[in-house]
Parts: sequence; structure tokens; C-alpha cells
Amino acid sequence: EPLPKDFRRLSSAKIGHFSPKLRFAIRDARLLQKIALGLQKNSNDIKHFKYDRISYQETNPISLAREVRNDFSITFKQQMETESEIIFFNILRNKIEELGVVTMTSDRKSTFPVNEARGFSFSDEMPYLIFINNSDVIRGKIFTTMHEFAHILIRESSLCDTSIQHNTFDGIEYFCNQFASYFLLPDNYIIENINQNNLDEKLKDLAKKVKISKYVLLRRMLDNNFVSQEKYNLQVANWDEEFKKNKPRGYGKYSPIASTLRSRGKKFSGLVLESLDNNRI
Repeated sequence: EPLPKDFRRLSSAKIGHFSPKLRFAIRDARLLQKIALGLQKNSNDIKHFKYDRISYQETNPISLAREVRNDFSITFKQQMETESEIIFFNILRNKIEELGVVTMTSDRKSTFPVNEARGFSFSDEMPYLIFINNSDVIRGKIFTTMHEFAHILIRESSLCDTSIQHNTFDGIEYFCNQFASYFLLPDNYIIENINQNNLDEKLKDLAKKVKISKYVLLRRMLDNNFVSQEKYNLQVANWDEEFKKNKPRGYGKYSPIASTLRSRGKKFSGLVLESLDNNRI
């Protein structure tokens, strides 16, 4: 299937240079998007997306993030009290799918290197689709989910590495990073008074509590002049080295049914099961 005309990416790599696994994931997601549309038509379940197309050039991403967060009815207290990061990730997926967007994660066949892409989205055809690289750490997946949702809001399909630590001021990517950052951390009060002695451990502890990447927290500190550029660069370099030494573990015990349901998401799986129950497939 052809890629959307507006398919975007931070790096300069061309489509032909993508790994076979990434190309497979893109083709698979495109096919499943078309299947989902067919199932929706058969069951009269086509849902109008709530949000009109938003101009990233005329919209404040911070205000938009707070508006959408309010629509999602997720308080920051609830976020902190959610039992685990995986549960919070699934809460976000469910909220997005309630709007008619299909969310998917890679499985053993469709996973691809995190350094190639953390996720992508299709917003040129209905139903809109967000695909998350399951090889990433859970906090990375949480951030990518909201970053890609921002791409849906502005109707710009994307293939992004969503690296918040990159000094990118590309209009669209900067907008989507800002949206995701302020959706997940609506206010600065939690970071503005952090004592910078032993900053590494304090940000790691805080990241665990609020279920947000430590990179996102540190970037917010830099953007608001709570930390110097020099200290920011040094801390990011240290974390990058740690990540190389302690890469995320594999998928663990494999269950084909559970893996498929988790990968395809509730929206798509529900469409399939409903069609089976009504003998439409």
C-alpha cells in the first residue's frame, strides 16, 4: 500500500533505506487500517472524529494539550495514583480509541529497531491509526502515543523517532513534542523547585511516580531555564550510555492470542469479534 503523501520523519533516511521489519510494519498497519474501515462500514460503526483539523502554525500546543487532557477526564492525581505505567499506557490507548482512532503496537513479527522509529500514524484515511513500537521502554511508548495523537489532530501522517532530547525546532515535530510534553505534565510546578544536587536520581524517581520519561522532565527543565544547556547535555549523554548498556528486555513468555489482542488493540479486535458474532466475516 502507498504511504500517505504527507508522511514525515525527523531523519533524512528515505523509504528505500528503511529496514525490512519497518517496511513490513508499515504495510501491515496500512492493510489493517483498510480492514478496519471495511468492518466499520459493515457494522455501521463509522465514528466522526471529534476534533476538526488543527493548524499547528496557528495553535498553541500547550493550550491544546490542556484542552484535550480535560476532554480525556484524566487528572494528574489519577495519573500519579495509577498502579503501573502499563495501565496508564492502556488508559491513554482506550481514551484515544473511544474517539474512533485505531491504536496498535508491534508484535514479534512487526517490531523494528527503536533507533529507526518509535512509532508512526496515518491520518490521510479513516479510521485514523497510531502504531507504537513495542520494542521501546514503556515511558517512551506513553510519550509516543500522545506525540502521534498530535499528528492526528493536525492531520499530518508521521514516522517519527520523537526524541524529545533532540534540539529540533522543525515546526510540526516541535509542536507535537510540546503537545505530548504538556499533555503528560500539564504544569511546571513539579519540576521548577527540584534541587539540582543529585539531579539524576531525583529525575529518575520523579519519572517513575508521574509515569513520564526522565528525558521529557529534563527537557521541560531546559525549556523553562530550570537547568543549563551544559548540564542538560551532560545528563542526556550519561543516560544514553546507560540505555546502551541496559537495553529493554524481550517479550518474555509468548501467548499468540494475548499478543494479537494486545497488539491490535481493543478497537480493531472489537470490530473483528463483533463481525464474527454477526456472521459478517
